[in-house]
Amino acid sequence: MEKYKTYNIRKSDISEWDGLEREESFGPIAGDGFLPLEISRFGITHPDSNYRIKRNPSPCFIIEYVVSGKGYIKINGKRYKLSAGDTYIIHPGDYCEYGSDEADPYEKYWINFRSHFFFELIKEYDIDDRIIHGIDLTQRFNEIFALESISNRNDELYIPATRILISIML
Repeated sequence: MEKYKTYNIRKSDISEWDGLEREESFGPIAGDGFLPLEISRFGITHPDSNYRIKRNPSPCFIIEYVVSGKGYIKINGKRYKLSAGDTYIIHPGDYCEYGSDEADPYEKYWINFRSHFFFELIKEYDIDDRIIHGIDLTQRFNEIFALESISNRNDELYIPATRILISIML
C-alpha cells in the first residue's frame, strides 16, 4: 500500500483545495476497472481550519465520517452542516465542496472507491439521505485502515473492502 506523504491532487476532478498538508492517505495499486469494487484511496483528515476541497464532478463514491469538530458539505448545490458523528456519501457525478469549520475544524475518516453495484445497493436499501447522523463508524474505519496491512492490490482487497462497505451501508 502506498502512503502518500505529500498530498497529490488529481487536478482532473479537484478544481480547488486548501489545507491538505495535514491529511494522511493510502491507496492500492490502481485496478483495471473490472472488479466489482476498487478502492482509490482512504485516510484521515486531521483538523485544519483551512481545509477545503471542491470536486467537479466526483469520479467515485466517497464515504466520510466526522470523528470530531465541525464542517460543511455542499452536494449539487445543497449545503449541509456537519459535526462529530455525522457521515456523508458522495456519489460519482456529484458536484461537491466540503471543508472544516474555522473555529472548530473537523477530523474525519474517509474512503474513495469505484463500484459497479453500489448504486444498486443504495437503491435496494432505499438510502436517499446523503447525511447520516449519530452512527459511530470508528470500528468500521479501523477495519478499512487495516486493509493497508493486507495488500496493495485491489484484486486482493475488494472482497474484504466490500464486506466493510456493505456493513457501513446497513
